[in-house]
Amino acid sequence: MYGTLLTDNRGKPTHNSLPAMERMHTSTMDAPDSIGRKEDSDKFEIEIDQWSKLVKSYKRNKEVLEKTILDQLAALKRLDEDYESANANLYHKIEITYNQLKSGVHHQQPSTTEDRIRDMRKCQEEKIKLNVGGQIYETSLSTLRKDPNSWLASIFSDTSQLLADSNHSYFIDRDGTHFRIILNYLRDLKIPPSVTENPRVMDELMQEARYYQLNGLLKLKWDKLPSISQGNRKKRIMSIIFNIKRER
Repeated sequence: MYGTLLTDNRGKPTHNSLPAMERMHTSTMDAPDSIGRKEDSDKFEIEIDQWSKLVKSYKRNKEVLEKTILDQLAALKRLDEDYESANANLYHKIEITYNQLKSGVHHQQPSTTEDRIRDMRKCQEEKIKLNVGGQIYETSLSTLRKDPNSWLASIFSDTSQLLADSNHSYFIDRDGTHFRIILNYLRDLKIPPSVTENPRVMDELMQEARYYQLNGLLKLKWDKLPSISQGNRKKRIMSIIFNIKRER
């Protein structure tokens, strides 16, 4: 059953003389090494596949993100261009209106003694008393109506609709600290350097100018500001776009 036992010339059994079951056991000694190499190979293939998927996912997500950034930068560029255009148009309109208003005031200035007397009488007839936050000011209706688009011109276009206090003044619930400057602006269409060169006073005055809707007074501050250029911002945007495209 197990075969013939063969010996060599020294009497030791040869390999062919081993029983069949023992030969079978010997032939399978190397099987674990083969199985281990197969498992390592399979693991390597899985890891390579995972790495490949990771790279593809990264590139795909990066492309989507880059496209989103480019779209947003393009939208920002369009927004800047629209702002520049609208700002220039509006500034031009304000400048025209301001010049027309200023020109109209100059045309109303008296040039003869008779005109001056008539103007003085008109001021006396239109004299009005204001109580601005507890401070009393006296001026004329013509001065209050100087800027036809202002809050003051609108409110005092018809004083018959207003209720005066016992001292015949009209109360305005605002801080009266800078109302003197506002009245002088309406009279002369300018404000002195002592005001324009004081940032705190200018900030407070501009707050009142916005309330009274005195666009001409607001423009006097704009004229003092340096022109704001979008050049540096646009260069930065174009640089970002160029770098992204180059990396792609």
